Amino acid sequence: MPKPSMSAAIVMLAAALFLPAQVIAQDEHDQLTREIFRELIEIDTSQGGSTTLAAEAMAARLRDAGLADEDIHLPGARNDRGSLVARYRGRGSQRPIVLLAHLDVVEARREDWSFDPYKLLEMDGYFYGRGTSDDKAMAAIRIANMIRYKREGWTPERNIIVALTADEETGGPLNGAKWLLDNHPQLVDGEFCLNEGGGGQIKNGRYIANTVQATLVRVLANDQITVTHVAPPEPSPPSPLRPEIMGPIERLTEEFWPGVTVLPVMSTGATDGLYFRNAGLPTYGVSGLFGDVDDSRAHWKDERIGVKQLYEGREFLYRLAMELGSN
Repeated sequence: MPKPSMSAAIVMLAAALFLPAQVIAQDEHDQLTREIFRELIEIDTSQGGSTTLAAEAMAARLRDAGLADEDIHLPGARNDRGSLVARYRGRGSQRPIVLLAHLDVVEARREDWSFDPYKLLEMDGYFYGRGTSDDKAMAAIRIANMIRYKREGWTPERNIIVALTADEETGGPLNGAKWLLDNHPQLVDGEFCLNEGGGGQIKNGRYIANTVQATLVRVLANDQITVTHVAPPEPSPPSPLRPEIMGPIERLTEEFWPGVTVLPVMSTGATDGLYFRNAGLPTYGVSGLFGDVDDSRAHWKDERIGVKQLYEGREFLYRLAMELGSN
């Protein structure tokens, strides 16, 4: 291959030097997100692994970013089922926001997958690995954004609480969200909570909806619909679609994905949101993480999330927490 001329090399160097600061910064944010995401994926947090190791790894990153020890907690019902609760301090003029995600994953066996499920693989525009879509993308985003807020010196009106919990998938006495609320409610006391449960929908390559999981009553307020319980239900009150919460979601959705509808939904799967709703915190499942509605792989082999969609979701959640935290 011929070597570039001196003049061509100078032109390329000049172009690199004069790249917009936003582009350079965006690359840095992507790199940090990817590093955290890789670390989480490559820690086995299934029932045969340890959520504590993942919680400790994320706590170390937050300490390195400058969060005080008094604002980082590692509670857990058992030594290997630990959670992380971290508080980013604001002015305290309003009650905190809780940003929730879970660290545990459904077990994945190597023989069932096309590759090692506990190694992050980037291929053909996707990240592959157990937990990529459920729920380590959101967990990685929570930590990456908190580090970014700290580096940028943002002071919100509210405290921002990040809670990465154990055993959402299995529930029971080791469920980290319920155990936290039962044993250390002061760590996650806030005005409302943002959680998984909602997400973006892609159909035939088009972004069609950004869903928000908020309420059962509003979606199924129809006496012509019959619901049959297949297991004993654990009811929780509906979360009101408050304009001060839905408004920023709708504005940011239009900014990021013009023409995409914000759609309140009911999820067919349970999340830890029910425990927070029962504790008095309205909880909204919103992620800005888009996926193909015809190719959902959560809990299945070769789980994946789009590379572009991961970084878009991170930016959406970064901006959303800033808007809600500044109100």
